[in-house]
Amino acid sequence: ASFLLLRKKAMTGWQKTLPFLLPIFFIIGMFITGSRGAVIGCAAIILSGVTALLFTSGAAKAIKVILFLGFAVFGYVVVHKVFPDAFAAYDARSTDSSGQSHNQELLERVAGGLFGWTGTLKNLPFFGNGIGQQSNGVDRFSAYASMMRDRWGWMETDQHIVMFEGGVYLLCIWYSFRLFVIFFTAVTMLGIRNSSLATCAAFCWGYILVIGVMGTLSIQPPMNIWWWLSIALIMCFREFDKNNTPSKEG
Repeated sequence: ASFLLLRKKAMTGWQKTLPFLLPIFFIIGMFITGSRGAVIGCAAIILSGVTALLFTSGAAKAIKVILFLGFAVFGYVVVHKVFPDAFAAYDARSTDSSGQSHNQELLERVAGGLFGWTGTLKNLPFFGNGIGQQSNGVDRFSAYASMMRDRWGWMETDQHIVMFEGGVYLLCIWYSFRLFVIFFTAVTMLGIRNSSLATCAAFCWGYILVIGVMGTLSIQPPMNIWWWLSIALIMCFREFDKNNTPSKEG
């Protein structure tokens, strides 16, 4: 969205092909990971961004964005035919297995991520078992962390990790903060008057929403960095909009 809408100079020559090539590269890069979480996560972020866009001043750009996404869907069909090897890992993992359909398995994984930790409430101390036990490599220098890792294994979801390490206390604080950030950035986004800036902010907010609710921010620094970058971008867009959009009085 930023590339297409915030350019000051018109694209010339080969640059005109970039809006068409970017979705193709994005699709290949997304599916080549073989991760269903990456594909579903990106789809959820895009859907959240488009939905948020309709409530902002960027709604004027909605048709342009939808046409762009339509081309991306068309590009997926073409690229899947031309480069089938790039989709082989994902296709293999997304086939029905163990008597479950692909959609059923995904729903169970999402539900498990959101609520799978609730069964451990009665077995964990209120303040958890200690911060940092699930960090990579901590079991190499901490005998206690190594013992706990051997006993309880690896927690895959962010909710389970936070619950295990910090208990109900940390879970309440951490997720209250994440919900506050989602609400704060939504209000900031809605205050942007420039349609191009609001469109870009909407897709940044889509990332903030999905990752803020489902993302493993506690153990994945790259995801955490992109989350904070998206927050900063929305605030920068709002500040730029305030300083460059004429007021009604003016």
